[in-house]
Formats: sequence, structure tokens, C-alpha cells
Amino acid sequence: MAAIAPTIWTADQFKTASTPDNIFKRHRGTEIQLIDQTLVRVDALRHQGASDQQKHLAIHQIVVACKNWLNAKGNKTTAAATKRKEAVESLGEQAFQWIKWYKFHERKSNRPPGFANLRDMRPGYKRERDLYVASAKRQNPVSGSYVHAIMESREHEQFAGRTFANLTMADFRQLDNASVGEVNQVDPMGDPGSMAKVKMPRMVLFLNKQERIKRLVIVQNGLLYEGFDKPLNASPAHCVAYVIDKYGNIYSSTETFDKRYSFNHSTFNAGKEVICAGTLGARQGQHRLPTRCAAAMRHCANQCERYAPTLSRPRSPAQAGRQ
Repeated sequence: MAAIAPTIWTADQFKTASTPDNIFKRHRGTEIQLIDQTLVRVDALRHQGASDQQKHLAIHQIVVACKNWLNAKGNKTTAAATKRKEAVESLGEQAFQWIKWYKFHERKSNRPPGFANLRDMRPGYKRERDLYVASAKRQNPVSGSYVHAIMESREHEQFAGRTFANLTMADFRQLDNASVGEVNQVDPMGDPGSMAKVKMPRMVLFLNKQERIKRLVIVQNGLLYEGFDKPLNASPAHCVAYVIDKYGNIYSSTETFDKRYSFNHSTFNAGKEVICAGTLGARQGQHRLPTRCAAAMRHCANQCERYAPTLSRPRSPAQAGRQ
């Protein structure tokens, strides 16, 4: 089922949101008039029942016009300018999210799956996807790491001689039900020399299609963008996870996800096969290697367990996006 297209303000809605309370500050200069005019064109296309392909160029112009306004007026701190800045940033993000939605469906329509070698989840971890599908994609599945830890930390006679790789969905449920209390792990984000333990999340987060598209990365002028006027910008000492799905879409994010759930590479694509998965450093949208500190490298290595590695992955996500 197709994801729902993000909503973009009409010209009237934007004027309402961007009009200052002070009647003497309501003049609309050249930069904001360009945004108004672009929205009028988009409104006309909506009224005409234009195709998404026809609307795409006009909506891209909204992003351009909003960035031009920010470059010209974004540093002003008056009450009127602050209100307009909030409205411009909100509109720009709406348009950028619509472009993500459009790009996702365009690639899915134009590029057949399997145009590159695909990597499936490793044996054992594939049960996460099976459990997710069995719930009609409504529930986050039990984490493979959690089940693996239970299997190794307790004696289960019925699993003698078995390995994690050949567990079934029924085995996952049985081991999950057998768990009593908390399952702890060494803190992957802690001091490399410390053995401090933290609670291991029982469930792994899987993003549905609507949420997945929000984490789609757009490549513009060779830079990686995760949001409007928001280039991908990881900490110099850490890396961020990314995956490229079978249609060539790149997913990554610097946001902090719900800590009640385990976050893995499989989170982005809900456990489906990918072209490649890995970690990257990014500085203001430019792909860079992260600082070689032990904590960062250990964390990156710990996050790459679910997908089997590939020797033919693209050299960088930005290159993959351009391809």
C-alpha cells in the first residue's frame, strides 16, 4: 500500500502563518513574495488534478524559495522576522518531506527490485522480519539479539545442539516467554574500558513505510540531506547507520529513537533485504570517515551484525544516490 503524501500548506495558509501580528510589519518583500507565487502555482496544479510528476518541479521550487528567504532574512531577530522564519522553515520541511515521498515512489516505479545484488538478514535475525509480517506489520518484533542472549545465558534442554541461526518463530516465542527478569548487555555507548551493563531492549524497532520515508536521505549537489536545510551531520567522534534498499533509496538519521526499543540497521527497512548496510561519518552533508576513537569504532562494529557484508557495495551513500 502506498504511503500517504505529506501535506503542504496552501498559499492562504502560508500567508496566515507568516503574517506578523503587528500591522505595520506586514509588508511582504521580494523573497517572501516568491514563496507566495510558488505556492499559488502549486495550488493551481492541485486544482487542475495535475500528476505528481508535474507537481514535483513546482514543489522543489518551494524548497529553493524558502532557502533563499532564509539566506536573505534568516539572521533577523525581530518578532516579525522570527514568526516568518518559523513559517518558512515549516513550509520548507513540508515540501522537503513531500519530495522524499515522491522520490521513494518514483524509484519504486522506475527501478525494478534486484537491479543489484541484495543482502538478506543473517540466519536467526531473519525471524524478526517473520514475526513482524505475522503481526500484519503492526507490532515491533522480539529482538534477535535479545533472544540470542537468552539462549546463551540459560540452559534450555530442548535447544541442546541447536544454534541461533536455525531457530524458528516458535523458538523465538518460546525463548521470549522463558525469559525471567532483565537481560543485560555491556553498554555499547559506554567507556570502552568499562564493563558497565545496561538493560537490553526486548523489542527491535521496525519503521513502517510512512515512517521509513521520513528517514530517506536526499542527495543534493553531492551532499546528504536528511531534512529541509538540514544536511546529515554526525558527531565527529561517531558514525551513523545507513542502509540502501532494493530500489536505491538511502536511509539514515541522526535522531535519537525510542530507547525502549533496540535500534539496528534492520530498523530502517523493517528487516527486508538491502543492497548494502553500514555506517558513515558525515560533516554538514559531506561523507567523511569518523574520528578514529575506540568508542566510536566499537559502536559501529556492534551495529553491523544483522546483514551479511558485501564486497561490492558503493563507495559512499552519496555516490549510490547519484547512481
